[in-house]
Amino acid sequence: MKQIPGIEKQALVASGDLSPKNSEGSAITLKDGGASWHPPKAIETDPDYEWAYPGILFHKDHALLHYFRCHREKRGQREMILARVPVEWFTE
Repeated sequence: MKQIPGIEKQALVASGDLSPKNSEGSAITLKDGGASWHPPKAIETDPDYEWAYPGILFHKDHALLHYFRCHREKRGQREMILARVPVEWFTE
């Protein structure tokens, strides 16, 4: 969980707990110190992949989201993904 720059909200990137097959990664915006949550926003929803170890880094007006993913059938194929989104994406 990281503080979103310039606003009184935090961003949380999660895997697995919000999806029974661990195939969806979600970003959640929290307010009130985590007491109130906005609905999750999907980062990746491809059912052919599992993903884990998410992280977030804010830089100026963008967030860098990173995670590891693995194709369900091609177990040897592993990837590290880096996605760049505008900070406003968390509050849209």
